[in-house]
Amino acid sequence: MHQDMMFFVEKISQSLPPIFTRSVAVSNLGGLLGAKTLANIDNRGEGPTSKIRMGKKVLYERDSFIEWLKQYYKLS
Repeated sequence: MHQDMMFFVEKISQSLPPIFTRSVAVSNLGGLLGAKTLANIDNRGEGPTSKIRMGKKVLYERDSFIEWLKQYYKLS
C-alpha cells in the first residue's frame, strides 16, 4: 500500500503547477481531501508550510505541499 501511495503522490506532483490554489489541489487529489478539510488543517497550523493568502484565496507551493502530503499520510 505504501508503494502505491508513493506512486500516487508522484503523479500528483507531476500534475500540479509550481503555485496553485486549494481548488486546484482538491481537483488533483481526486477526492482524497476536500477544500474545507485543507482549510481546517491550515487553520490548526498543521498544513503545508509554504503558502500565502491573497484575498480569499490560499496559494500553495508545490514542493512544500507534496512534502506535507507525504507527512500527512505518513509516507516519509
